[in-house]
Amino acid sequence: MPVRVPVSRALIALLTTAAALALPAGSLAADWSAPVRVSGETVDADNAVVKLGPDGSVTAFWGETGFDADYPTARALVSATRLPASDTWSTPTSLTPVAAAATSYPAQAAAASDGTVTVVWEQAVQSGNDIYSATREAGSATWSPATRISDADATGSSPVIAVRPDDSFVVLWQTFYGADTISATVQRADGSWTGVTRVVESGDDTFEVPTLTVDDEGTTTALFTRRIDGTSVATITAKRLPSGSEDSWGAEEVVEALSVGSYEIGAGTTPNGDVTAAYQVDATGGDGPDLLHVATRSSATGIWTSEPLVTTPTVFVARVASDSAGNVTIAWMDVNNPEAGVPYAVSAQTRLAGQAWSDTAPHIISTPGLMSAYPSLFYTGNDSITALWVMTPDFQSFGMQSAASGSPGTFGAPATFGGAVDVNKAPSNYDGNRYGALAAAWADGVTGAVYVSDVAGDYTADPDPTPPPVADTPAPPTEPAPPATAPPVVLAPKLTPEARLTGKKLKLSAVVKTKRCSGRVRVVVSVGKTRYRVTLPLRNTKRAGKKVCVVSGTVGLPKAPATSVKPRVTVSGKAIKTRVLTATR
Repeated sequence: MPVRVPVSRALIALLTTAAALALPAGSLAADWSAPVRVSGETVDADNAVVKLGPDGSVTAFWGETGFDADYPTARALVSATRLPASDTWSTPTSLTPVAAAATSYPAQAAAASDGTVTVVWEQAVQSGNDIYSATREAGSATWSPATRISDADATGSSPVIAVRPDDSFVVLWQTFYGADTISATVQRADGSWTGVTRVVESGDDTFEVPTLTVDDEGTTTALFTRRIDGTSVATITAKRLPSGSEDSWGAEEVVEALSVGSYEIGAGTTPNGDVTAAYQVDATGGDGPDLLHVATRSSATGIWTSEPLVTTPTVFVARVASDSAGNVTIAWMDVNNPEAGVPYAVSAQTRLAGQAWSDTAPHIISTPGLMSAYPSLFYTGNDSITALWVMTPDFQSFGMQSAASGSPGTFGAPATFGGAVDVNKAPSNYDGNRYGALAAAWADGVTGAVYVSDVAGDYTADPDPTPPPVADTPAPPTEPAPPATAPPVVLAPKLTPEARLTGKKLKLSAVVKTKRCSGRVRVVVSVGKTRYRVTLPLRNTKRAGKKVCVVSGTVGLPKAPATSVKPRVTVSGKAIKTRVLTATR
């Protein structure tokens, strides 16, 4: 999404001094598809957004002026979809309610486990701005009619959306009811919406754009900057919505109290439920420099611990991602880092599970000599993190690059992909998922059209595979599967010796009895006095020549046991008998 960071205006002005003409020299990464135009040939498009579905679908959104001939000056929110196992994009369609016939602002979207996508946006109407939503069901390119989800008597702005493991969507936005307010609503898995909840009201304070992150159990954490009395003095604040709840937001938590302001916040969660937030801190109360602070909320204690991560040079746009082992990576945009050799570079730092940020050091991951900006960060399966960003050698042509971590904290050489990006129309937008899929969308600087390039994911395989099963493991009888709409319910876990401990990775593979072997289930692993909560996939396999259903995946431990460990494992509340595991070094 376009970055709403006040101190970056000078950078945006500098980046837009020339039109995007051609992709900088560099090889196209083999895994990235050639760019595909998803909008009309010559349109006035901007703010392109892309969303991947776990079913293999790809959905693009963008703003387009004059899409509806009856409203030539109105800016519509337009979408096109490529359904699973298809190479064809649907005809672009406007999501904007015709009655509004006014500007639609950038979209935010999330995808449920079956591929259903819900999008939210800020819609200008006569009375101000409202928050609207539309939903595309899995397997269909047709959108539901746009629905206003904010209150009619208050102005709404800057919506964000996240999906929970139960396939409900949580939406948060800024509201003005005479005072700044953060409001929320939930779209249930059946598509219905709850009423609007006032999550926090400010009094004389003001708020910056909120951020959402969801853990594997479904607990949702909202983070936002509270500006005290509307001044530059700020507090980074959090509120949490428990798993399964629709409106019972907890007490306000202080992440860090600052003497100066803060802007956009990046956030992510680890498999054990810890939350990490990274945010730039205005060190002067003016246009710079900005420092980078990081804070972590322990799931065991509920306490936030904050610390400076980068104190020089100026930092913009921090993003957070965690792998399945609990290693947390932050990527950000450096300004005038003397080690980069160019004014703008992308840097990253990884905190290994069980260690501190001070145990590692930041390093530049973008290409030397290429000015690079606006990073995004995603977990792309097999304990790999992928970073993507926009880059330019000369401020005249703009392209994109990606880099993946082969091992925690170590990124490979960047790969150039895609086409010319028009930064006048906002930076390119990216998405990635645990199946290894990646996608990028951008507005072209020559034609004004919207293009998408992507990397295909493997949706048939477990992205965090376990060792091969033992052939003589007893197999339970299988049962006929009910309709696909039934949720995966674990009826009776079966005994299995299939668990491996390698260093700090505990890989599980338990045979279970289910009515439908698909979807994900909740798993709790206890090692000593510590519990690790994850959601793992169900999949069919063969053992002793028979087809069985297994729940499998990897649990990251803070540190490797000295010699051995006997974990206690439950799947959907049912205990599995385990044995003592010896750690492999």
